[in-house]
Amino acid sequence: MARRSHGRAWWGWLLLLAGAVVHAQQLLAVKFQPDLRVYPQFFSLVQGVEGDLLVGGMDGVLRFDGGRWHWLAMPRPGAVRALAASADGRIWVGATNGFGYIERSDSGRERYVDVSAQFADDLQGRRFADVWEVVEVGDTVYFRALYDVFAVGRDGRRRGFWHHPGRFGGIASVGGELWLQWRGQGLKVLRGQDFELLPGGERFAEALIYNLLSLSDGRVLLHDVRPSLWLWQDGTFVDHTTPELARDLAEAGRGALFDETHVVLAAADGALRVLDFAGGQIERVPLGNSYLADVIRAHDGSVLALDVSGVSRLDWPPSWRRLDAGADAVSGVYALNRSAGVLYASTWGGVFAHTPGTGDGVQSVLPAGAADVEYWGVHGDGDDLLVASSKQLFRLRAEAMTPLSDDGLYPRQFLPDPLDPALLWIGTEHGPALFAKVDGEWRLRLQQSSPGWQILSMHAFAGSIWLGSSDRGVHRLRRDAVDPGAWHFEPVGAASGLPSNEEVPALVSMFDGALYVSLARGLYRGDGERFRSDDAQGLAALLDENEQVLFRTGDDGIVWAFSYHSVYRHDATRGWSLVLLGGVHTGAVFDLLPIAQDAAFIGSEAGLLRYAPMPTAARAMPATVRPRISAARVLHGRAAPIDLPLDRPARVQLNGGSVEFEFAYPRLDGVGVSEFQFTIDPDGRTWSPWRNRASAAFFALAPGDYRLRLRARSRYGVAAEADAFEFTIVPRWYQRAWVLPLAIVLLTGLLALALVQRQRLKVRRLRASNRALDAEVQARTRELQHANEQLRGLAQSDGLTGLANRRHFDAELARLSAEASAEARPLSLLFADVDHFKAYNDDRGHQAGDDVLRAVARLLREAVAPTVLVARYGGEEFALVAAGLDAAAAGQLAERIRATVAAAMAGVTISIGIATRPGAGNESAAALIARADAALYRAKHRGRNRVEAAADAA
Repeated sequence: MARRSHGRAWWGWLLLLAGAVVHAQQLLAVKFQPDLRVYPQFFSLVQGVEGDLLVGGMDGVLRFDGGRWHWLAMPRPGAVRALAASADGRIWVGATNGFGYIERSDSGRERYVDVSAQFADDLQGRRFADVWEVVEVGDTVYFRALYDVFAVGRDGRRRGFWHHPGRFGGIASVGGELWLQWRGQGLKVLRGQDFELLPGGERFAEALIYNLLSLSDGRVLLHDVRPSLWLWQDGTFVDHTTPELARDLAEAGRGALFDETHVVLAAADGALRVLDFAGGQIERVPLGNSYLADVIRAHDGSVLALDVSGVSRLDWPPSWRRLDAGADAVSGVYALNRSAGVLYASTWGGVFAHTPGTGDGVQSVLPAGAADVEYWGVHGDGDDLLVASSKQLFRLRAEAMTPLSDDGLYPRQFLPDPLDPALLWIGTEHGPALFAKVDGEWRLRLQQSSPGWQILSMHAFAGSIWLGSSDRGVHRLRRDAVDPGAWHFEPVGAASGLPSNEEVPALVSMFDGALYVSLARGLYRGDGERFRSDDAQGLAALLDENEQVLFRTGDDGIVWAFSYHSVYRHDATRGWSLVLLGGVHTGAVFDLLPIAQDAAFIGSEAGLLRYAPMPTAARAMPATVRPRISAARVLHGRAAPIDLPLDRPARVQLNGGSVEFEFAYPRLDGVGVSEFQFTIDPDGRTWSPWRNRASAAFFALAPGDYRLRLRARSRYGVAAEADAFEFTIVPRWYQRAWVLPLAIVLLTGLLALALVQRQRLKVRRLRASNRALDAEVQARTRELQHANEQLRGLAQSDGLTGLANRRHFDAELARLSAEASAEARPLSLLFADVDHFKAYNDDRGHQAGDDVLRAVARLLREAVAPTVLVARYGGEEFALVAAGLDAAAAGQLAERIRATVAAAMAGVTISIGIATRPGAGNESAAALIARADAALYRAKHRGRNRVEAAADAA
């Protein structure tokens, strides 16, 4: 069994929380999955002294260094079921019919050293099959197979051998001694070269021992397959098994000790078991459905669990949990609102309520039969709720839904008027609207509508209503005692200090008593009249390029900021810190709602998340992890690479080749976001941009001395610098000092001879050139005409699919739109998008993705008439323009295209959005595109492989 470190006493907090939420919430975990083509079955896990993860697989060992996965094959086929890191940092490997250690050369290259051949005489021709556990005791390493135990020193030399026809079981280091289960006899301790039965050890003669975990006070926890749980203390074994523990441990296997009373165990059902053996309690922490083969405590205090697809990491104690509605998962949470102490989550499948402090589940609040559409927000109105569906506004009263608008409102945001409680501002997908309460009923009073003017945020500040939109920047309505009947929102731009009047995405929200506008260019703080660039007390330094955020302030004064992929927290003592990095476990982040006591709810694509941090003292301190240069080599075309030593300066003769470096930074808490920066300037004056590629190559370096410096950073930590690597490019013979003068003399002589010869040939060439000039001019003219024709074709076509490109599409759409308007003919626009294309690319590679795009393009061309323009709009999205095609015919065409693709391409489907401008309409091409794109968006979110038509133009 691999050596594991002890933890801190944070489990009391964990169990207090887990006891309430184990059935209603799911912990968030991140996963490290190998991207190599190896057999997807893994057995053992250990963390090296530098922080790298090593995984025992089928026929070899995987290593993850934070930059990439590496594969080290074993000399014989079979499973690597045991890995251990010894005190000197060496990794020991227990494989099938072999065992040994991994040795790293001075160049960083690894090789496996097998030491099992020394035991050939002991085995007398037998094979021993799998090594199940490896344990270090003092300076001796023991390898346990089924019938044999082998002992070697740290130098790899044989020290002992034991054979037992009754089979061996659990093995562990206990107080500097080796404990080993001799099945059929009992649990024994090694004294000298002989094993003696422990007092009471005979009771462990039959059932296989899974875990022998030694505590610092001399006690030993024993867990076997029955399952039973025993504690060795004061020279005797005490049975701690209860019927409840036996039931919950039925599928548990290998485990790791986390403190003096708690153990985490892997289990076959895909869930960890958190065992409090002192209190006789156990909690189940689900990770998935896959068999968990191993679990260890990482250097940074987190839990690492191994299943058949990779390594899952959990922060402990947990801060983030997902809430659900009993058996139904709540997903696609667009907005979070609070009214009368109740939290409302508006999702793409309904509206759900959660009352903090009364339980951890959520319940649907919509009556049976309510439209199964997207919901975008809730506003409390006394005992009623105003509910924004995807198209209309409803009043929810006594489980009855009453429409307050037609289905063309598209409400998204709520903002009570700062001066009149009988007025309510609504941000929609087509601009702002104002509702007034008349005789107890809300009625639409005014609307400033413009198709595609999607309101993303609204705020009242300094006597004005401020709007942030998706593509038209910031707008303002002065609301200081002005009659709202005369209202009109005006754009805010360069005249107020914002960078420009361009139509760009903008978000508005409050922080530190000021209004902030978040643009892709940065953050801008406003006082009600003027804006200036501002870093929001250091937040700007944490944001990605082009990242835009909204601020939220809780009742406890804690300020939050969030974008679609990250959540940040600010307090007066620590400033800003990142508390959630979205990804596969959260999807896009849509909204955030702070609650009391430094907690918050997050609405995300994956569901409703709750942040409830544990006390700082309960957390383990992260281990120090440094970046490193993991490999350096010289490449010469197809020749074998030449490895360079990493522990001393290197002398390199490039000979026309290049120098390549690989980087490592195994910070597991920054999964997917580690970035590297380097320089080879000896004085460090010029650094490369930050990038997430863990390698660098240098070509055509001039002779001289160089010093490669490397920095790495993670979203969860400050930048760290690796040890520098010094190397010298040795000049080739022609680069030496005496070569240049000699070359000048030789070149001067050759030049003189060339001038004489040139004069002789000049006359003959002049005569010949005159005769050929006319013929050449004619030939060049024909070539230019042909080239111009080819260039025109290339400029209008997509290089991958051969369809019309975006530029040609834009020009043709404008032309066809103008012609259709002049002739009063309908015009239909279809947007088609390949479903799950990114996942297809990630799973099968970009070449397979390109093949899919070409096949879809061919089917689209063949499915339509020659008069229909078919273009590649961008990425996996295609556009079709059909002049003279009304909405019904366009719908039939789209359905035929969708069915054709689904039938012709196994496993590949498309979603299609349609927008049709009638013959009497004068809708612009941009508005037509916006409606078709919105229809495609609905097709995607309603299940994909479907056709959706946009509503008629306003």
